[in-house]
Amino acid sequence: MKGKPIVFAAIVAAIFLAAPATLHAIPDTIRQAMRNAPADAVVGMGSARMRTTALSQTTAEARARAEIARTLDSVVRSMILDFQRDSEIDPSQALAITEAVTTVLAASRLQGAQVVERAIDANGEFWVLIVLPRQNAATEIATASSSAATSPTVNIPGFQEAMGAVDRMNRAFAEAN
Repeated sequence: MKGKPIVFAAIVAAIFLAAPATLHAIPDTIRQAMRNAPADAVVGMGSARMRTTALSQTTAEARARAEIARTLDSVVRSMILDFQRDSEIDPSQALAITEAVTTVLAASRLQGAQVVERAIDANGEFWVLIVLPRQNAATEIATASSSAATSPTVNIPGFQEAMGAVDRMNRAFAEAN
């Protein structure tokens, strides 16, 4: 009976230590930068605590960019679902489109993404906030869609026009915010 509280405390401590950085306190400068980011921009936050500051910075930036890429992926999936409903393509074609676009999007470099804030917290964790303006996000998605449209697995009339339109991107962002 006496050993159970110690085991429980050890489990809780292990979970806390293994928890992602988002459970730790986000530095005030990062929070402020998030509040000051343009409302229509895609924002990614990353953190890391590695052996060196340089490695921590590189890892935190990679995680922030990955967060932006996941957001763009979500927008693309929503756009593809809309296209699927509007054009009545079958699910296998929608899956091929999704795979083609997300593959290209995953390899994108997020042109125009800017590091707007960096901070190191009291625990030595490196934090970074990256912002990708809406127009650059629209360009990334349009480029990925264009590449996917030329893929042999995606040969669907109207796909390029439906996915490459900036006004469609603007609507998707307006709905997300």
